[in-house]
Amino acid sequence: MTRLQALLAGLTLLSAMAAGAAEPVTVQGIAAQLGSPTPVRLLDVRTRQEFAGGHIPGAVNIPIGELAGRLSELDPARSLAVYCEVGGRASRAVDLLEANGFVAVLQVQGSMRAWRAAELPVATGN
Repeated sequence: MTRLQALLAGLTLLSAMAAGAAEPVTVQGIAAQLGSPTPVRLLDVRTRQEFAGGHIPGAVNIPIGELAGRLSELDPARSLAVYCEVGGRASRAVDLLEANGFVAVLQVQGSMRAWRAAELPVATGN
């Protein structure tokens, strides 16, 4: 990714975050801001096994089935980008988060499948 592409992806991410509603964000947009001083918090809603097998660096794992009971672990005032493997669980998670007062929620387009397809870095383990 060139510097210009990274800049444009970052601006797209910031624009989506400013909108205040769940907006889709590309994996390139997420990748571009990973090294920033205040990156968006990444929420992986896949199972623990899926997370351990490979996840976006810096992500926190709260499986979708546990999310409602663990909302207190997340800051509703902080920007949050949600992903799963393909997008279905992330979409349900976004709905749950928004219903509980989270306003700066993004859904990562294509989720982990798109991240891998773009050959972006993957962390393993817990």
